[in-house]
Amino acid sequence: ITLTAPSALAVLDLRRDPPRATFGAAPGPFDFQVTMPADTIHRIWLGEVGVRQSMSAGQLKIHGNPLRALSLRPIFENAKGIYPELAAEYGLIPAK
Repeated sequence: ITLTAPSALAVLDLRRDPPRATFGAAPGPFDFQVTMPADTIHRIWLGEVGVRQSMSAGQLKIHGNPLRALSLRPIFENAKGIYPELAAEYGLIPAK
């Protein structure tokens, strides 16, 4: 997952058990790549917008086999459950 504004790179290896995340540069090749502004993933994980809506708006782009990107669905769904609390803790959104 490549984020812009601000830039960040997270490589998720879902072929391992358990899956592994690497932050920063990692050796490829990759099955697919997802690129989006950081604000887009923030809004997706807060439940403000959906993945399909973000793709239709051109904010989320998949490079490679889009069917492989479906493997991210459980990660995105789980993130929605924990991200709002973390975002509030770090001052990204108002605490409830």
